[in-house]
Amino acid sequence: MLAIAQARVPDAQFRVELLFKVDIPSCNAVISIGKCLNYFFDKDNTDPVLTQLFDRIYHALIPEGVFIP
Repeated sequence: MLAIAQARVPDAQFRVELLFKVDIPSCNAVISIGKCLNYFFDKDNTDPVLTQLFDRIYHALIPEGVFIP
């Protein structure tokens, strides 16, 4: 999928990251597509890990920024 995206938008930057470990840059919005927060099959995805993710999202958002899960 990334190869297709890169071919369609060659000037864009694409990255593969782990949802619960990625650095989130300052932004206007964070949008979760495809119910990615619902997949907790990994034993390392605990409530504290999810809480840390929400905290990182909160701190990455500019004032009045939005999180759309």
